[in-house]
Amino acid sequence: MYVIIAGAGKVGWNLARELIGKGHEVTLLENNRRRYLTIEEELEHAVQYGDASELWVLDRAGIQRADLVIAVTGDDEDNLLICQIAREKYLCERIIARVNNPRNVQWFALLGIQPAVSATDLILRLIEHEVPSYGLVHLLCSICPPSSSRSSRSRWPRERRRRASRSSRSTCPRAA
Repeated sequence: MYVIIAGAGKVGWNLARELIGKGHEVTLLENNRRRYLTIEEELEHAVQYGDASELWVLDRAGIQRADLVIAVTGDDEDNLLICQIAREKYLCERIIARVNNPRNVQWFALLGIQPAVSATDLILRLIEHEVPSYGLVHLLCSICPPSSSRSSRSRWPRERRRRASRSSRSTCPRAA
């Protein structure tokens, strides 16, 4: 399988290394000259210098024959553009985009760029799955002071009550 990876940051570099190790043909594109030279020492001819959002760079990388295009730059707009170009101009059926800001996931979906991977969303889903909602509320309630009734005040040290009352972040229903 021939894979083009746009963006040679930590994610792109590790993806390229793993895919090459599994016997796939990979071209990694990087537009930062210093980073390109560093990666070239390890990956040699598997990395090319250039901005993957430019057509001539994608042509030089051989996008016409790519089985998969992965856009993992640090910029959502670039990832969106690279995937659109791959799908619309070069008719690449398999694309994967990294979404850095989870607020942009909707734009990737609107343009049909799937899968669009947001690390933030993935971690939030794991948290929601691993920590049931009642467990999360219980956890919040255990760190904020109880209601201001006289009997419950005596259970909290004065300094902790003072710090908690100054905090405007308390969302515990018992603290209201």
